[in-house]
Amino acid sequence: MVFGAYVLVMRNSTLEVLSEDYMLTAKAKGLSSFGALWKHGFKNASLPLVTIIAMELGAALGGMIQIETIFSWPGVGRLMFDAIAQRDYPVLQGVFLLLAVSMIAANFLADLTYTFLDPRVKV
Repeated sequence: MVFGAYVLVMRNSTLEVLSEDYMLTAKAKGLSSFGALWKHGFKNASLPLVTIIAMELGAALGGMIQIETIFSWPGVGRLMFDAIAQRDYPVLQGVFLLLAVSMIAANFLADLTYTFLDPRVKV
């Protein structure tokens, strides 16, 4: 995904957060609009962005096969390409396992980030 898509997701999430009841309560307690948005809004609005970035890590790992093959760089993508060409199934299983574990790790990091951003999520 490109940076503009991240900006659009953050914008739409922020607009959605602005209409929530807790933002109205924060303004009623005396916070300015910017203060309420900074203190309460941005954390909750960034949750979809964290999810998208974690999912993009998996796409980046899957896209490395093209870059490493085109530029003849040694790496996991090139290893996968060579294993496909030679029909080396154990190596392919290992590469797929590595990609799956890295995707699970990215999602786990996103879940850990949620605990810092959203106070409703308990550890």
